[in-house]
Amino acid sequence: MDFEHYIQALAEAVMKIAGSEEYSIPFWAALLWLLLLLNRRASLKLIWKKLHIFQDTNLESEAFKKIDVPLQALLLFLAFFPFLKLLPGGIDHKITPLITCITAFLALHVFVSALDLAIFGWYFTRRQEANIPSILRVVVLSTIYIGVGLLLLNATLGINVMPLLATSTLITAVFGFALQDTLKNLFAGLTMSFEKRFKQGDWIMIGTDPVTATLGQVMEIGWRSTKVRLREDDFAVIPNTQCTALQLVNLSSPRSTHLLNVDFPVKFETDVEKLRKVLLKTVNGVEGVVKEPAAELLAVGIKPDYLLLKLRFWIEDLDKRDTIQSQVVERTFKRLTEDQALPPVPAK
Repeated sequence: MDFEHYIQALAEAVMKIAGSEEYSIPFWAALLWLLLLLNRRASLKLIWKKLHIFQDTNLESEAFKKIDVPLQALLLFLAFFPFLKLLPGGIDHKITPLITCITAFLALHVFVSALDLAIFGWYFTRRQEANIPSILRVVVLSTIYIGVGLLLLNATLGINVMPLLATSTLITAVFGFALQDTLKNLFAGLTMSFEKRFKQGDWIMIGTDPVTATLGQVMEIGWRSTKVRLREDDFAVIPNTQCTALQLVNLSSPRSTHLLNVDFPVKFETDVEKLRKVLLKTVNGVEGVVKEPAAELLAVGIKPDYLLLKLRFWIEDLDKRDTIQSQVVERTFKRLTEDQALPPVPAK
């Protein structure tokens, strides 16, 4: 009977609060927050579907898992907040600013976490396929948390944040000056990610001077530097600023084939058309030479003692460029020797 009595008394108290002019609105607001708490996943799905934020079930599950706990705490604080004035002894005046600060920071955390996954986790990484350095993600999110957090402390608890802002500004200036080269490389890496100049696995050449240019295959694109495997099978770590400041040629774009040339002389009486058929068949028999685009034999010059021809062919694997070119030269020389098409070597 005592239990039933307590239940009845609780029900009467709830009905009294729900029907009173002073507490009816807070009561129904709290009830709404509690209903959202119980149906938070369905509510988030509805919001994402209506706003067309992203259609990715894996990312949606990751987002819900990340914000679920702070979202529960936020909804509970929102449901409890209207009833702070019911606390005895004027406690409400003491803890209301603290509860307000905590509630606002929970709302910030839920918003920033969802924004982080929507912008960095989905838009840049999956839709734009941009290689966003993790350090940038940390810096951006930390800046938001610290900046808004200081404003909340000032607005809710009345804490003077000006000394903290002055100190943080000084520290930022010192670190910015000390890390200016690192920051330049960081933003250069971001520029490359957004412009999609190259991707992992591409062959690139940085610089135009044959002596100092770097030719290699991209193995890793970091937030500060790019790691390239050279044709000598060594690794070069190139600062990202060099990749943006110097002329860069992507040898794997727009297609993966690469043109090679072999120049050689022949006698004037050589039947070039017959030689063309023979040499093109010879070149196509070399492993590594692609069929499309097709190889070509062009007459490119007339010298006093011979006709200058150019053999053009395409390959895909730059790792084997020297080997393939050597085989083409050897077989071409052998064929020209057999046909006695090479002009005599001038006497010294």
